[in-house]
Amino acid sequence: MILSNSRKPQEFESVLPLINVIFLLLIFLILGGIFTEAELLNVHPPESISERESQNEPIQILVNQQGELAHDDRVISMNQFRQLAQLAIADNPDAAIEIKADQKVSMQKVFELMDIVRENGYANFQLLTLKI
Repeated sequence: MILSNSRKPQEFESVLPLINVIFLLLIFLILGGIFTEAELLNVHPPESISERESQNEPIQILVNQQGELAHDDRVISMNQFRQLAQLAIADNPDAAIEIKADQKVSMQKVFELMDIVRENGYANFQLLTLKI
């Protein structure tokens, strides 16, 4: 008894599953890139071994290499920062201030900011660094 195979062998491989996987990866990469928020100033903070993270929604101040300050997507002066610190402590005494300074900025500028924060009675401020 001879059995014949009625199915014809396929002459080509289907590429449809490969196309589906590529599109899924593309969508994943596009959506993953959207969730990072750009900052107004280009800041590369120094590295640290500390693992402490902030608890509340802090007031974040950016300081770039040239010593320019930014808060809430606008560039501010040192006097505006002083006023911001005074108003923030009046509104919420438990508020936290984060200073995110570039690793190449003059430490004198960072110390000036820290002095303003201390003058206004803040007990909760942090200097942000990158974990190594």
